[in-house]
Amino acid sequence: LIEQACDSKKITVSDEEVAAKAAAFEKNLPPTMKLDNLLQQSGLTREMFEKDLREQLKLEKLLEVKDASEEEVVAYYEENKAKFFEKPEMVQARHILIATEAEESDEAKAEKRQQAEQIRDQLKEGADFAKLAEEHSACPSKASGGDLGEFQRGQMVPAFEDVAFELEIDEFSDVVETQYGYHIIQAVGHTQPRTIEIDEARGRIMEALKGQMVQERAEMLLDNLRRDTTVTYNVEEFDPQAAEIPMLPILPAAE
Repeated sequence: LIEQACDSKKITVSDEEVAAKAAAFEKNLPPTMKLDNLLQQSGLTREMFEKDLREQLKLEKLLEVKDASEEEVVAYYEENKAKFFEKPEMVQARHILIATEAEESDEAKAEKRQQAEQIRDQLKEGADFAKLAEEHSACPSKASGGDLGEFQRGQMVPAFEDVAFELEIDEFSDVVETQYGYHIIQAVGHTQPRTIEIDEARGRIMEALKGQMVQERAEMLLDNLRRDTTVTYNVEEFDPQAAEIPMLPILPAAE
C-alpha cells in the first residue's frame, strides 16, 4: 500500500540522497562503533541497509516529514538527559580466559594458571592478542579476538573489573583469577564519566524525533489506505516473510 502511494505521487529517491542519509547515520554513531559492525550485529548487509534507507526516505517524503524544531530538540534532550545522555565511566577491554571448573583439583588448576602465565609471556614478547584469544580463550568473545566491548562498573565480576579499570590503555594485566578461571586482560579504551552536550547529540535527537513522527503518521496513513483499498491475497503464493517490513538497525542514543 505504501509503495503504491509513493508510485501514485511519483516519489523517488536518488543515489545521492541515500549516500547522504547513510553518511549522516554513520556520523551519529558513537566513536567506538563502526557501521559495518552494527550492520553485522543487526543481520544486515550494506546493500540491505541502503535499500532500507531508500525506503525510509521515500516514506519521509510521502508523509512530508520535516526536521524537528530547535524547541523540540531541546525538550527531548531535557526529558531524556538522565536516560540517554549521561554516560558513566566506561572501559573497553579484551581478555583471554583459561577456564576452570569448581570440581577440578588444585593440581589441574595450577597447570591452567601456568598456561595463562605462558600466554601472558607471549604477549609481552609481542604475540598477537587476537590470535592467542582465538586459539586459547574459553570465552565466546574469542570470535572477536577477545573483545568484550565497553562496560561500566557493576557489569563484570569485581575481581575482573577492579583490574580492568586500573589498566592503562594497551597495558596487559597479570593473570587474574575469578570463579570462571584465569584471565589476561588488556584495556583498549577508557572514558571518564561525562554528560553528552546537546550540540553533540543534536543529530541523533533529530533522527529519533523524525522516526517518531514517521511512525505516528505512517499508522494514520495505513489506516486510511486500508479503509479505501480492497486487499486480496493469493494464499498459495503469499509469503509472510516477504511481507515483513525491514527494520533499520537501532541507532544508540548515547555513545
